[in-house]
Amino acid sequence: MMRHTVVKVGEMRAGPLRDACAEYLKRLRPYAKIGLTSVKQERVPPDPSRTEREEIIRAESERLCRAAPRGAQVQWIALDQRGAQMSSPALADYLQERATGGVSHVVWIIGGVLGLSRELIDRADLDLSLSTLTFPHQMVPVILLEQIYRTCRIQRNEPYHY
Repeated sequence: MMRHTVVKVGEMRAGPLRDACAEYLKRLRPYAKIGLTSVKQERVPPDPSRTEREEIIRAESERLCRAAPRGAQVQWIALDQRGAQMSSPALADYLQERATGGVSHVVWIIGGVLGLSRELIDRADLDLSLSTLTFPHQMVPVILLEQIYRTCRIQRNEPYHY
């Protein structure tokens, strides 16, 4: 059974999005071991300078790196709007190929509102974009968990993804 860890910046606020995360975590239990870890979010001023933006991104990315599991059988996937795009079936195939190749743990990394550092993205095994659209930061974990659930269903040839 594949293990997934989502490491993200910031806590989920109470409400429908947190409830949706909980629902997908519950749905995923029969398919995979799944965990959700949050690191401290930096305060972002209303109009940050370039230097402030870089410092915030660096600090959050360092926290993410420290919190993300490592190991020979671990693969990091950094979520970044400039990353590669895949369909849900292609992502399911990608994850299946990794599992067949010995990867037993996938770590999904979600940056803060300003994104991830170039160093973290370069360190990841895959730089993945969920969409060319921009989503509210609090919505990304829900979308990601739903996609992980969808890939599990696709891999078992179950009808959810149709």
